[in-house]
Amino acid sequence: MINDRADADDMLRALALMDVPDPVTTRNGHAPAIQHTNGHAGENHRLDVPKWLGDCGVEFKVKELSDRKVYTITCPDNPEHVGDANITQHASGALSASCFHNGCAGKGWAEFRVAIGPRKPEHFDPPITRAYNANAGNATTQPTPTVSKPLPKIITAGQLIADNPRLRRGVIEGVLRLGETINLISKSKVGKSWFVYLLLFCVAMGWKWFGRFQCIAGPVLLIDNELHAETLANRLKTVAEALQLQPEDWQDRIHVLSLRGRLLDINALGLVFRTIHPGTFSLIVVDALYRAQPTGFDENGQNATTAVYNAIDSYGMDLEAAFGVVVHATKGDQSGKDVVDVGSGAGAMARATDVHLVLRPHTEEGHVVLDAAIRSWEPIEPVVLKWNFPLWEPVDGLDPTALKQAPTKTDQRQATKDAEGFDEIIAALREHGRGTASKLRGWTGQGRGRFTRLAAVMVKDGRLLTETVTEWGNECDEYRLAAYLATGHFPNQEGVVCGVSDNHPDNQTT
Repeated sequence: MINDRADADDMLRALALMDVPDPVTTRNGHAPAIQHTNGHAGENHRLDVPKWLGDCGVEFKVKELSDRKVYTITCPDNPEHVGDANITQHASGALSASCFHNGCAGKGWAEFRVAIGPRKPEHFDPPITRAYNANAGNATTQPTPTVSKPLPKIITAGQLIADNPRLRRGVIEGVLRLGETINLISKSKVGKSWFVYLLLFCVAMGWKWFGRFQCIAGPVLLIDNELHAETLANRLKTVAEALQLQPEDWQDRIHVLSLRGRLLDINALGLVFRTIHPGTFSLIVVDALYRAQPTGFDENGQNATTAVYNAIDSYGMDLEAAFGVVVHATKGDQSGKDVVDVGSGAGAMARATDVHLVLRPHTEEGHVVLDAAIRSWEPIEPVVLKWNFPLWEPVDGLDPTALKQAPTKTDQRQATKDAEGFDEIIAALREHGRGTASKLRGWTGQGRGRFTRLAAVMVKDGRLLTETVTEWGNECDEYRLAAYLATGHFPNQEGVVCGVSDNHPDNQTT
């Protein structure tokens, strides 16, 4: 937590000056419209549509009806559609939009607001005031008072359908929509953060995530509270290089708030979010949630967990963005659990979110299974992913139901015996340099079956090297140690997959 109030004030004023882009300008012609409860969801600010259109240079005609106002304009996506598009503001402040041409089918308010131009604080009634004055640099600057949210109104089902004719636009088609929250869960040191980086790049660039889920291009924000800024910068560059991106391709599309050493909890983050215009970001990810939990938070408490997710849900509505939170899985065997039961904390964590996505170890070493419980889309098929530093890559041909199980006591006893056998083989080869299977069995006292099994494992993971030799007129395998085991010096660049080298990329999975 931040101890020095002056430091906190300085930080929040700096955050108010954060350079954020106008709402995303890349649009998908088939994206459904998104509806809002008012012009600036979450506070009592109503979009002044005539002022906004006028400042953006859009000519319009207005028709006032008993329960709404209809603004007729030229389609912002096709100037040939003169006077054929409408923006409707209902009495509640909800906004919808459409063009009558078939070629514009599926385009609604989400696309119109982007194409017409940014909505500035003065375009709302009352105008939106930043939490901190970005121009003053004055230590006495105080936050603006919170405006009470209006009570929701009881309406008919017919009015509900009329106000909400379409589902919200997807951020990740088939997985996540604007305003929704996604949990990203796995055990520690599996590679959750690298997983998140790839997701952010896919949304920022408008790519297909793992070649399966189309992302709609839009600016993203990563709120990182685990890594030092230098480490995070290095990681993002590493991923960009692996994706063969140039700096100009992505560096203005991905935004970062680095909080390591100056942590803000989920409630204090609300002050930061009040400095961001609605629609600025498509996706905001907090990595990791445990470091943003309020003081005294009980992760197993249902009420406390619900309150955290209620806050996140409110931020998503206010900012018109999807939210992601990185959550650690509980210790122990996760293979036998239902997807919604994976995750460290109260059950409300899964119930309060729209997407509960988990990564669980596959029986194949270095692989995980992506699975998810999803609220507003069809269920997805689990996907097997392979860790190929610095990226997770989809793999075909492996059974996604083959989840790695925690070792039994018998497995643990066998692993201990195997480790002793490996050490015997290594000691023998360090003494003799090289040897055939028959020689090694004699030196170690191991039986044929045991030695054959252990040697196969060591050849596969790179600890043993083999070559074919002729002995007593018969061809056979001769074994020797890999250089790093024979000399005791680990390689500088190319480590081994068995994980003994700290600088090998396969070990960089935090």
